[in-house]
Amino acid sequence: MIDAEVVVATAALCVASAGFVAAGAAPHIPRRTHRSTDGDAEVRQILFRAIDEGDLDLATVETLSGAQQRALESQARALLPSLRGEDRDTLGRLLDRLGTVDAARRRAHSKRAVVRAEAGQFLGESGTPEAVSDLIQLLTDPDPKVRWSAARGLGRLGDARAVPVLLGSLEGDRAVPVDVVADAVFEIRDCPVTLLREGVHSPSVPSRALTVELLGRFQALAAADDVIELLGHDPSVEVRARAARALGRMGSPRATPALLSSVDHGPVAMRAQAVWALGEIGAPEAVPVLRATVMGPSRHMGELAADALVAMGPPGIDALVEIAAGDGESAAGAARALASQTRLQSA
Repeated sequence: MIDAEVVVATAALCVASAGFVAAGAAPHIPRRTHRSTDGDAEVRQILFRAIDEGDLDLATVETLSGAQQRALESQARALLPSLRGEDRDTLGRLLDRLGTVDAARRRAHSKRAVVRAEAGQFLGESGTPEAVSDLIQLLTDPDPKVRWSAARGLGRLGDARAVPVLLGSLEGDRAVPVDVVADAVFEIRDCPVTLLREGVHSPSVPSRALTVELLGRFQALAAADDVIELLGHDPSVEVRARAARALGRMGSPRATPALLSSVDHGPVAMRAQAVWALGEIGAPEAVPVLRATVMGPSRHMGELAADALVAMGPPGIDALVEIAAGDGESAAGAARALASQTRLQSA
């Protein structure tokens, strides 16, 4: 057992050697802590003034000390991911003047994958057009995390020149996942939908999957017939499932007949997305099919159909109330869906 007196004596010695003051007195705080805090506050004022005014000239940057420039860079980098539009452009120019962008472009060629990935993320957030070439190179990096970071970075940059390159990154030994590319392309707001529609007839499954995913996200109603065709006839389960989801996002009642025919036939993944899509479109003719699905043998599909009926509003809710008044698992499922909707409305 450790001697209590030894412990107390040792603690007292440690306190004394650390320079602590007597009990009851305020602890001594080194003066440099105050200077650091004041300096951070001063730099923060400079940073937000630059954002408000839309720029920070090079002369002002050069008047700052090395420590202030490092603090300014740190604060600007921390704030950058949360900004959009002109404010992000302002910070991008500021970081360019501080040399941060050039440093990140050099780190994009590091031997360490984690450094390359971080560089790709920052270059995308910086909004620097010159970074497009660096990110395109990283898009074929041996490390998948670096490739994903590069794809997201190209999306954040928002340069339409990157769209064909991103679409091409779906294939090969160093392919980027469909959803990562979809997220990136979706951020490029001036992405030409006509270019995306070319993928409808691609022999590549990832290309067709990406095409219908993006056509749905962009709500490209002009391409609804193409997506309906893929829903009914594409050999890939993934493409058909994504086609059903895309039609739900488009919200066009024109897709209702094709979706209804998909509820009872085909892969479960596609049927589940078709049920969800019918709820989003809200066509009254879908109520009997969804009602039958709630009362069908599959509990999973029944729960999805109950949620879809809730999403339809009054016609769907009336059907659920009728089912909930009965007996069995379907009645319990309908009651749960109604209770969930009630909680959401009261929240």
